[in-house]
Amino acid sequence: MISRIVILGLALIGWSAACAAEPAAAPSSLMTPVDSRVGPAVLRLLDVGFQDRAVPAADLELSYQALRNDLGFDHPYLEYAYWLVLSKNFSQLQGLPHLQAAAQSLHPVVLPARQEMIRSQLEAKHRPEALELLVDLAEATGRVAPESPMAADAHRSARWLGQILAYLEGPGGVEQAAAISAPVQSLLGTAYRDDYQAGRNNVAAIQRDLIRQMNELTAKAEAKKAETQVQIDEKKELISQQQQSLADGVDRMQTSFKEQVGSVDEKLKAMERQYTVSMESEQRLLTVQTFLQAEMNRLRQQIDIARSNDRNNTGINRGRINSLEQAYAAAEIQMSLTTAQYAYLIQGRQNLIQQAQTLINERQALGSQYQSATSQTHNQLALMERWQNRLTQVAQKTADAAASKDPTVSGIRRKIGNLTTYDSGSLTEQRQQLTDLINMSMLPGAK
Repeated sequence: MISRIVILGLALIGWSAACAAEPAAAPSSLMTPVDSRVGPAVLRLLDVGFQDRAVPAADLELSYQALRNDLGFDHPYLEYAYWLVLSKNFSQLQGLPHLQAAAQSLHPVVLPARQEMIRSQLEAKHRPEALELLVDLAEATGRVAPESPMAADAHRSARWLGQILAYLEGPGGVEQAAAISAPVQSLLGTAYRDDYQAGRNNVAAIQRDLIRQMNELTAKAEAKKAETQVQIDEKKELISQQQQSLADGVDRMQTSFKEQVGSVDEKLKAMERQYTVSMESEQRLLTVQTFLQAEMNRLRQQIDIARSNDRNNTGINRGRINSLEQAYAAAEIQMSLTTAQYAYLIQGRQNLIQQAQTLINERQALGSQYQSATSQTHNQLALMERWQNRLTQVAQKTADAAASKDPTVSGIRRKIGNLTTYDSGSLTEQRQQLTDLINMSMLPGAK
């Protein structure tokens, strides 16, 4: 859709010059008597153009031409209505000449059309031209007799002038606007000065309300910022406590691990000593067994010799044989005892080895558990450290964030500086203004 600025900017400067050059009392080229047919024709065109759907420009032109032909003459109200319906249906460029014709009319003066041209000048940043046209509008408004049926439109125009000038002098930031305030009031005269002031007061009230909203939102944003900072600090403190708790847990785990491993190591050392004693005992038993075996071999040999010598059964060596056999039996008993002791010693050593293996497994399990637990704890500590860093960054951004940068606050600030906040200039409102104009123009004494 072509913007109003682009469309109307094509002829604004030339039109404003034409308005300034044209004598105030000179009749317009569109001058026609107020005809009872004008009102119905204009209302018909407005009804055709203001639909819930887009109306093709060709259909609008057919309706306009038919109504114009029925009238038999041009009329600024019909021209302005044609501009409105074309704009409503996205054909502003085609309607531009008709808006200009309505705005240039001196009889009747179409104040809403002039207002629309001034809006366009302001939107196009043609401020000097807009200020000049504002003075012209004030002059045209002031010429409407207070007792005229058209005075209602003049009152509305004076109020609009007050709104626009208050905006330009204030949030609009046009320094030159203050210079025309007094001339505008003078041109309006006493009949419309109150309306002018009411318009200014309305802008001031709107601006005060918006500033109040902005201040409230700023205060809320600051409070929210402070609340957020407190929440961040609390979270950081909680994480710090958790970090300290985990660090203390690591220390406790390390202490417990050292104690448990130390206990296992002490048991292993005791078993090591037992194992050494067992090995020494085994060596002694083996030595005894070797000695006993040798002794038994010697005794067996002597017994065999003695029996061989006593082969004739003389009984001479019987006493010696008995003595040797007794010694052999004693040695054999001793050998049995040492063999039993050796077996017991070996079994005890096997048990000791199994117990040692159990302790070794326990020690390895303790090491794995400690390593796993400390690894998990270190991972948790690293994760918490990352969150601490993130919270620190968020806290810094929160501290640096100005409440004025809040999107809602920025939106209100833009709204304060936007002309449409104080004067929407909507096509629907302009349609209603034109309808009111038609009704007023049909009253006795209207001109």
